Amino acid sequence: MRKVKSTVHVVQQEHFIRESTTQKKGVHRVWIIGDSYIRRGEKRARETIGTNLGVASQVQWFGRGGMCWGDLLPFFQQCLKRRTAPNVLVIHCGGNDLGRVKSVLLLKAMKRDLRDLNGQFPQMKILLSSINQRRHWRHAPPGKVDKVKSSQVKFIYIALFTT
Repeated sequence: MRKVKSTVHVVQQEHFIRESTTQKKGVHRVWIIGDSYIRRGEKRARETIGTNLGVASQVQWFGRGGMCWGDLLPFFQQCLKRRTAPNVLVIHCGGNDLGRVKSVLLLKAMKRDLRDLNGQFPQMKILLSSINQRRHWRHAPPGKVDKVKSSQVKFIYIALFTT
């Protein structure tokens, strides 16, 4: 039992040393934000390679089950309290909206919110994760959602990178 405790203590010390070293060097702060996939991803990372995912960055996870696109900006603002905005923001959100919100309205909201984020934090790089394939969609038949999903991804890339 003592050996396990001392190993944990050493790992915690190494983690603290690594964190303080990365802060001195100005290593990027990365936030991963989104729905339950993010919450479960953090848990899995913690159990395997560590929450920093093996990269020389300070990675923070902000996952909330059932999150829809309309919850994203308020949740992001809540996460900002007493924190500095990240250098990189990875977003995984929108899957829970498919079938509940008309795709045209969802795409419009995504485009607006991503532009707002970019306007408020121009130094922050924003990465948008694609919506994962599911065996069962809660609010619509799979064929319909898959069609919307593919058009959504194409539209977002066109909207963000051409206008």
